[in-house]
Amino acid sequence: MTGHYNAGDRGLVVSGTFGADSGASVPSSTPAQTTQDPPPGPLIEKLPPVDWNQKNLSFIETVEGNPIYVSADSSDLPPSQRNWVEIMPGDYKGKGIVIGEGWTVRTPGGAETVMRGRTGVVWRQKERTWFESHPRVAETTPTVVVMGRLWQGIANFYFPKGQAGADKFEVSLNRVHTGIKGTNFVVEVTEQSDIVKVIEGTVEVTHDDTGNRKTLEAGNQVTATVFGLSSVSGFDVTAEKSRWGSFYAELEADDFSDSTSEGGWFDRLKGFWDSFVKWVKSLFS
Repeated sequence: MTGHYNAGDRGLVVSGTFGADSGASVPSSTPAQTTQDPPPGPLIEKLPPVDWNQKNLSFIETVEGNPIYVSADSSDLPPSQRNWVEIMPGDYKGKGIVIGEGWTVRTPGGAETVMRGRTGVVWRQKERTWFESHPRVAETTPTVVVMGRLWQGIANFYFPKGQAGADKFEVSLNRVHTGIKGTNFVVEVTEQSDIVKVIEGTVEVTHDDTGNRKTLEAGNQVTATVFGLSSVSGFDVTAEKSRWGSFYAELEADDFSDSTSEGGWFDRLKGFWDSFVKWVKSLFS
């Protein structure tokens, strides 16, 4: 249509028939390719050394799809002012990269990663997810708790039953925090709400503003908004597990039998590294 028409305060209805001539191109049915999101700040070559005395260390096991980005700068800085290191898929499988306290792991579009914490917790981050590993904090009880912060996105946390330290790990979302009691659960964070879904075990969800608290069992979910917690409802556990691909097969194949003590898995990794360094030094002594 060309020209214009001023209907004033009256309505205007336009009708017609749309078509394409024989020379018109037909849109391709090929789906758009997922592209890698740029890092939110400047890229640097490598991460700083990790302080092995820190209690809340984590470890990247796999990177899938597009590269992910890791920052060791303070979470108090805006993302655009932090330095980021690009981690390529497959680069660290079997080698590992340790994430220190306060570091941020960002999975952009088309990227996922599997990580393991020092307490034994394992989690998969879906694409467009931001997770921070926070230092230990002392509660009034006085129980010492290891914390992580999920600012945005979706993650599935798995904590083997009977694992030491299972009740000493919490995940903070934008509106609630969750206490783990040897369990498997999913958290989803958006601008509008936080959702917690329990696959197995028990999770205690506490709203940060209202103090409202709910205990979720397997098959339960709850949604948190600025107004508080919703009532507990059910969801399809089988369908939810299918969203996570091979994650559950990998967990079932994993051997946690020799990780019964908090820090055992990381202590073995650190011991191996220390032995390797001593061996290299001995070659030149």
